[in-house]
Amino acid sequence: MTMTAIGRVRTHFLSAWEGLIDWQDFRRLAFPRLAAKAAHWRRALAYARGTLTPKQAMWMIGDCEHAAGWYSLQCISVGGVLEAARYRWADHPALQGYAERAADRVAQKWSGNGDMESAAHDWAVDLIAGYAAADGVTLEDSEDWHS
Repeated sequence: MTMTAIGRVRTHFLSAWEGLIDWQDFRRLAFPRLAAKAAHWRRALAYARGTLTPKQAMWMIGDCEHAAGWYSLQCISVGGVLEAARYRWADHPALQGYAERAADRVAQKWSGNGDMESAAHDWAVDLIAGYAAADGVTLEDSEDWHS
């Protein structure tokens, strides 16, 4: 059999299977565990290097909750604290850093009993006021605060 004949047979054989197998779906179905393991290793490496992104950290939290069998039903986020702070005060360049510090402190000290997310944000906003005062930063009330 010549190379041309072999090529024709091969092409005919592959085209016969083409309608039965969608290679994109095959890869997605055949390798999800491999993809998940690779993602776990990338997050572990980023954690070890100290270069976790917020998205990677959120994935790690989910992985750890499942492994520990412990699930947080409430959480406080920097974004939520920053939103509450921007409602209380006009935007300031230092507000992001203060919100990060305040959210971290509240998360470490808080022992809420279920319906306390708003109270946690209020505490964090109060902490921001203290941080700003300690740094000599004057935060001005926002327009929304007085309305």
